[in-house]
Amino acid sequence: MKIGKLTFKELDVEGRASISTDLSDEDARGIYAYEFSDGTWYVGKSVDVRDRHVQHMHEYRHMDPPLHATKMLWASVTGDGQELDYAESGTIAWFETKGYDLRNKAKTGRPGGSLEVMVDTGNGWGVSIPWDRDRIPASTREFTFEEQPKMLEKFKKLQSIPEYDSLIATLAWYVHNTIPAPADTAGSLWVVTAMPSTYGRLCCITCQNVETFVVFEDGAFDKKGPWAFVNLKPAEDMLVPDWGKGDLGNYENLRNCIRFTFDSLDEVDYMLASERMLDCCYRVNSELMRKGASMMKRYNNPYLVDAILNYNLPEREEVQADEHVLRISKKILDPLKTPEFVPFEPDVAPGVFWDIIDSGCLEKEPTMADRIVQTAGREALGQFAPDFAHFNDDVLFGENWNNQDIDLKTRCIITVVALMAQGITDNSLKYHLENAKVHGVSQKEMAAVITHVAFYAGWPKAWAVFNLAKEVYRE
Repeated sequence: MKIGKLTFKELDVEGRASISTDLSDEDARGIYAYEFSDGTWYVGKSVDVRDRHVQHMHEYRHMDPPLHATKMLWASVTGDGQELDYAESGTIAWFETKGYDLRNKAKTGRPGGSLEVMVDTGNGWGVSIPWDRDRIPASTREFTFEEQPKMLEKFKKLQSIPEYDSLIATLAWYVHNTIPAPADTAGSLWVVTAMPSTYGRLCCITCQNVETFVVFEDGAFDKKGPWAFVNLKPAEDMLVPDWGKGDLGNYENLRNCIRFTFDSLDEVDYMLASERMLDCCYRVNSELMRKGASMMKRYNNPYLVDAILNYNLPEREEVQADEHVLRISKKILDPLKTPEFVPFEPDVAPGVFWDIIDSGCLEKEPTMADRIVQTAGREALGQFAPDFAHFNDDVLFGENWNNQDIDLKTRCIITVVALMAQGITDNSLKYHLENAKVHGVSQKEMAAVITHVAFYAGWPKAWAVFNLAKEVYRE
């Protein structure tokens, strides 16, 4: 089987715990794809697939129910680690565009495939996240939190703006209609900030590490406000609103999305009254939440979460006939006409990986579709030590982390090693472990890194890091 420059051969793996006799040392590095008895697939990479196969078979046997691999496709890949990473990403993209049902969670637009995925919130319980918004689970728990004076101060500042009543209503409608089990997943799978230090923002809802709904203050980027943008993707019918205000966006963790810009909260209200629009918003949130916890958990404002969850929402029928919506329609949107929904035409090569396999271009250089953005310096020290905050957010993260001479996965591993060597096992290390997980460092790889460094940095340090890593990689 030929895919671009990669030639895959088929290996019979049904009932086989080892394939050590099938491949030589020279051929054991590359890309593999398992087909399972339920028709799903999984694509991965390995520097020695013989060892990786043994691990996979052990994992699959102990799943509930057990997973049975019936076939394996294998292609050897030469070159460095980056070349191997490109090949994996390109293969995943090819399988996905050809309609294969992939179990992969990373580097795919359908994490977990068509299955309904149970995602660990990190709080001792999991939440089922379906693709179909009609099956969106309701909350089963009460949202609770400890007092946080700094967050309360930010929330009160947000409350003081003249548009707060309209804003909280819009946020509540968006969250309750596009976030699975919002009380159960708040602060872990989705977070919301209030008056963040990032320029011009009033509030921001983030799933995984992508902002999905952002509201800006009046005057931000020379626009009258408050104004907002929402990221969306086509739902199952592959239709998206054609309103003339959407731009194709490609985050590293969210390919082929559309960023819709709204000139006012009135426009947001109008659009979110559309079931199809809510489906498109839910498609983005469910994709990101199926990948796991948000990296922005420490910025979550629990007071704003509480206000959103406890807002008294109108019934759907009331919204459809709401005078406010009808007034907005007449006042603002009638001249533009009600948006039609048209077939989505994705960019066939939106970023680094999507066209690698079909074009046979494994030498392609990566492009950062989105940048690493950090605001922790200004959040904590913006007033007390503004120069330090600037160096932290704009130089260390803004410039250094976005330098593409080293890929992000390698940079994440280096950072974890540096912190471990110094014995730093506080929240900064946990953040970088989470960052490493998001950027493709597997649990096996992280365990190997920590074990290796333990011999040089010290055994007690490894124990401390493993305790944090177990939290981050908890299944």
